[in-house]
Amino acid sequence: MIDLLNTAPAHFLAGMVVTVSSAIYGFGHLNREVSLVRSFWKSLPVMTMAGIAIYFHAPPLLFVAMSLCALGDYFLSRGDGRFIPGLFAFLAGHLVYIALFIALSAGAGFGWSMLLVILYSSVFTAYLWRTTGKYRWPVFAYVLVITAMAAVSLTLPSAYLLTVVGVFVFVFSDSVLAVRMFIVTDRRAKLRLSWAVWVSYILGQSMILVGVIAAT
Repeated sequence: MIDLLNTAPAHFLAGMVVTVSSAIYGFGHLNREVSLVRSFWKSLPVMTMAGIAIYFHAPPLLFVAMSLCALGDYFLSRGDGRFIPGLFAFLAGHLVYIALFIALSAGAGFGWSMLLVILYSSVFTAYLWRTTGKYRWPVFAYVLVITAMAAVSLTLPSAYLLTVVGVFVFVFSDSVLAVRMFIVTDRRAKLRLSWAVWVSYILGQSMILVGVIAAT
């Protein structure tokens, strides 16, 4: 059990770092040219979350998953030439999330909610198929893994409800990102979608983190 009196300052400090760094990237660097400063601010929020996972003695797999996602943030911040390394860093992070959720799982079997996840994934993949071009197969592999992550999260006990919601916010963020990258061409629309991607991504990761820490 976490001693709230002792950890309140740590809660506040860590929350401030995540909030402020997310805001600095969102307001100051989201649509700027590639630079090391931009990459730093994009990677810092989730890397801070990985540190929070260690501080509160969360399962080590949570730290590994978030560290890989932070690496993915770094690669994606380096421009289109680093899209594939970024994609596979996130894919690896999702695989670790799957391992984490299996370890925490209540052992629930297949349910209708999983079928809905698979149906959504199939329809969305078909929607993107013609527009992904040279990225088609890496994107397809990524979709398979994040679909598995979402499905496995549904086996978590009810105490992890916040984590499950966070996973689906993460899926929403990735869906919007795919639409922004492969479907939308209007510059202003891309800008608005970039905001939606960033806010939902940080929210999703935060909910996964808090949900796991609160339940373990």
